[in-house]
Amino acid sequence: MNKIKGDNLHTLIHSLSPTEKRFFKRFVKGRKEEENDYLFLFDVLNDMREFDKKLFLESISERKFQKQVEVKKHYLFQLILDSQRQYRDTKLWLHNALVEIDILIEKGLYATANKRIQNLINQARINEDFLFEIQLLQKKVLLARYQPQIDTNSVLHEQQLCYAKSQNLLKYKQLLNELSAILSQNSFVRNSKQLRRFDRFKKNSLINNPAEAKSLNAQLCYHHFNFLYHASLGENVSCYKSAVKMHRLISTHPEATRSFAQIYLRAVSARLSALIIGRYKKNEFQSLVSELKENTTRINEPEIRKVAQGILYEYQLIALLRENNYEKALKLVYEAIDFVKNNEILADGNALKYLCFDIAKTFFITGNYSDANKWLLKVNFIESKSNGTDIYAFSRILSLFCDIFLNNTENVEYNANYLRKQLRNEGALFEYEAFLISRIVNNFIHWNDLRKNDKVALLERFREELKDQLASKWKANMVLYFDFEWWIGLQLGRLP
Repeated sequence: MNKIKGDNLHTLIHSLSPTEKRFFKRFVKGRKEEENDYLFLFDVLNDMREFDKKLFLESISERKFQKQVEVKKHYLFQLILDSQRQYRDTKLWLHNALVEIDILIEKGLYATANKRIQNLINQARINEDFLFEIQLLQKKVLLARYQPQIDTNSVLHEQQLCYAKSQNLLKYKQLLNELSAILSQNSFVRNSKQLRRFDRFKKNSLINNPAEAKSLNAQLCYHHFNFLYHASLGENVSCYKSAVKMHRLISTHPEATRSFAQIYLRAVSARLSALIIGRYKKNEFQSLVSELKENTTRINEPEIRKVAQGILYEYQLIALLRENNYEKALKLVYEAIDFVKNNEILADGNALKYLCFDIAKTFFITGNYSDANKWLLKVNFIESKSNGTDIYAFSRILSLFCDIFLNNTENVEYNANYLRKQLRNEGALFEYEAFLISRIVNNFIHWNDLRKNDKVALLERFREELKDQLASKWKANMVLYFDFEWWIGLQLGRLP
């Protein structure tokens, strides 16, 4: 490979968060000059996990700007910096508010400054923005020199309480970040070695006692942590309870956080996921989907509203498939496809990645194997690295099944071996994936040549082996990606 380390543009692009990348693409689309060249160049470099000069030059060989590519790269670099500056400008209102207070004090408008401070403190408390509140209280201490009616001791006491809540929230966020770091490679616990990494959390008083959470956001972190913790361990009952508590907490305090929409989506998704992993309850699931649909229209932020719409399509499809309403599912899946095509700018976000997988599952379950395979192959390996390789592995495992049902068996064994090698190299070939791949290659490869009795026997044997595989509680959460036991029941009912 002709890999060159230190290409500044490549490094800059890969340092951007998904939100920053989306902001850049909107930023460029607002400019007319050669926007397609810049977006094309951005996408080429963004798709490269490591910079490869030879591959890069091949990718742009048919573009008119290839002879001036260094000039294009220079201007793209500057465009990204311009977009980053504008991205940050939208977040400067807090700083500007503090500057305005300083101006009012300097000009002797003490009463106006005090009124402005108190209004902002009230807003900060609603949003639980502790750091901003601390800064405002400090301004109030300074203002007390000119406003004798301000009780300095009372203000300092408020500041101490605010510091305590801020420190408490930071401790919960740190715990949540530690758990997220453990789950960054794989969304769930996959073996006994990974299970042992969770032992230290059991001894933490912040996790064992909900009363330790001193603010609403700290309580949300507490319930979110417990949802992820129990879901990762396959403890479905506890997982469900934590999801319900998180959802109810944010639903009864919509005014109490600036990030209501994001936290709400996290909460309701957690609850829906818990219902999929555990015992599916049709009425509750449908009620939550209806609530999500209603609340999606109320979200003001366009980007978050799009994410909410993607999540909504995902869970609507899951519900329709669970209820065997295939006609309605197929009708909805084409709406979801149009949504994906119109929002490719969000393609590096988890919402659309999982939606693509659920589009593929809909086609797979309804027997449209060619369409299923096309969508399964859209789940990209590199993108999946941002949240583990589980979703990628399952997409390729279902793709192997698609090839068998389409009678394209000549490459199944080769593709299976390639998948094993790829996952092994990434440290992501776990027992369950290895089991599924081996059964497909060894048992299902001659599916189309089997008689009905042999197919029934094969499916029933596969179901019994699945029960043994999922006996370890931390494996039970794999049904979130695809419930093979449920699928076997469908297949048995469809055999002629």
